[in-house]
Amino acid sequence: MKKQKLFLFFVTSFLVCVGLFYFGKNIYEVMVYFHPPITVGNFPLHNKWKLNLDEDVLSVTNVTDQPIVVIQTQKALYGLDQATGRLKWRTELINNGDSTSPKSFGGNIYAVGNQYAIALNQENGEIIWKTPLEISSGSKSTAVSDGHFFVNETSYIIFAFDRQNGNLSWQIPTLRGISEIHVNHQVVYVINDGIYQYDEGTGKPLTEYNAPGYFSSDFRRPFLCFLHTEDAYAIKEIECDNVEKNQILWKQSLEGSGFPLLKILENEILISMHSELFFLNLTTGEIVWSKEAKGVNNISFIDNVIYAFESGSRKILALTEEGTELGYIKTAPSLLLTYDQEIMTSSDDELIFAVGNKVYVYGK
Repeated sequence: MKKQKLFLFFVTSFLVCVGLFYFGKNIYEVMVYFHPPITVGNFPLHNKWKLNLDEDVLSVTNVTDQPIVVIQTQKALYGLDQATGRLKWRTELINNGDSTSPKSFGGNIYAVGNQYAIALNQENGEIIWKTPLEISSGSKSTAVSDGHFFVNETSYIIFAFDRQNGNLSWQIPTLRGISEIHVNHQVVYVINDGIYQYDEGTGKPLTEYNAPGYFSSDFRRPFLCFLHTEDAYAIKEIECDNVEKNQILWKQSLEGSGFPLLKILENEILISMHSELFFLNLTTGEIVWSKEAKGVNNISFIDNVIYAFESGSRKILALTEEGTELGYIKTAPSLLLTYDQEIMTSSDDELIFAVGNKVYVYGK
């Protein structure tokens, strides 16, 4: 009788512990993933759909030639129908926190995870090739061209993988950390402690432009614009070049601090510093306007309206090209006040953004 009571006691205790574990786990997940509703104030676009995922979103990519949105989380890539949010495919890709966005090119998606660089069919998510990465952790920078998928890791090396089969074509060392990579007419431009040019087919060095400091850059053929900085926090000036003519177009003194963000729009450049936005003429470098901002970390441009994700206020601001605020969307943190990735991209007429585990699409 005593043995039966003892056995029932242990079984009951075990079941209670299991129940408490799952109850606590569910409560934690609710507190992490539950966000109060977003607030909308006179925003020019309206919500077309919203999707909740089982884990936080690391990056969002708009497929350029198909109405598909690619979502990356720590466990997988998701292909969603851009019109409805319907899941088209899911492909496992382990990624512990690196928010490098997948690239869309030629009907395929190119992405990096902890251990692999991969190419997927954008229609069904089927893996075309998978190539091991030598260094599996840390941030990465990527670019894609007709011939190659480029990956720069914290190993101070840029790898050029054949876009068709994933074979390594060549690799080159960089002077430090993560570089920004742009490709134009079979020339690879690497932004690091200078601007370095390499032949895309062979990796052979072509020319280099040496300048001290760290760079933030953007490229829209034929313009390559970048920030000269003394370090990652002290900005000195902006320069724009015509890379096809190998010509410096202009330089403009521009002092500020914070992690810089530079975005080429149509005929303008938008630059974010820690507490200020600058709007410049692309062809002349003239500063058209500037305004106070609280840490803009993402910029999109749709129908002559600027959308700026302001992390300090957790707002997406809608601005005219004159800098006038049209409206906003205000997001909110989870109940545990955890840090959420604030991610945004756009198509020709829709704004796609994610906060925590939620994905939103806004359009006309």
